[in-house]
Amino acid sequence: MALTLQMPDTAALLAGLYAGGPDLLLGHASEGAVLQLRAGDGRALTSIEAPLFLQVPGETERLLNTKIQTPVWWTEARATTAVDEAGRLAGSVAGRLTAVLGGTTWPPGAGHTDVVSIPDGVTAHAVSPDAPAAADIITEKAIVVIQDRPVVAATTWLTDIIRTAVEVERELQIVTPPGTRLTLPTRTLLDRMPTRWVVRDVHCGYYDGLTGAVLHWHEGHFTPLLDNNGKPQLADAYRPQPDGNSHRQLLLADSVYE
Repeated sequence: MALTLQMPDTAALLAGLYAGGPDLLLGHASEGAVLQLRAGDGRALTSIEAPLFLQVPGETERLLNTKIQTPVWWTEARATTAVDEAGRLAGSVAGRLTAVLGGTTWPPGAGHTDVVSIPDGVTAHAVSPDAPAAADIITEKAIVVIQDRPVVAATTWLTDIIRTAVEVERELQIVTPPGTRLTLPTRTLLDRMPTRWVVRDVHCGYYDGLTGAVLHWHEGHFTPLLDNNGKPQLADAYRPQPDGNSHRQLLLADSVYE
């Protein structure tokens, strides 16, 4: 993310889009709400969402677990993991925006202003040119995306990829670290669409973030791991505490700003 003090204008966006030099193609998705830097074969390498203006105090800390003074303009550059250089390309887009407009990047240290060259004919983990932007794995059963962030919000990119998954009749599976949370809109989308929240776990590998069922990769998607009785196994994170105290406490903080 590029968190800038000024709104990204055309000149700043052009500086960011030139992160891959003159050889990359420019495309768009979500009816123009998302710009894309594409390889010569049309594959999306980095997607840049429309800037969002955050004014609520503490909002960046809630979403990124980092204290950044508001108001701030939030511009997200998302890289596909299908091409190794795409991550550095997204970092250069974000770094160039902050260099022109002031501000900082997240994660800290991810931004830079180098020109990132994309080798001709990259094929590692390749996906089709018309695949959803920044999809990490695509199989006949699922579209898998990896979200290494404190909070997964219902961004333009995420809602668009959910729509695409429904159109192509695949389940969307979102993989996160164990400390990640979902915003209410994202949680609502997971309820209404064929999606699964997959949480990485050091003990069992993966589990369902909503049900606690242990998951494994089988026949092209994450699916519950069954025990000898044919029932889903439960991850330790969802089991009662060793002291027998199975109570849980929910803290709800509601702030209203005029």
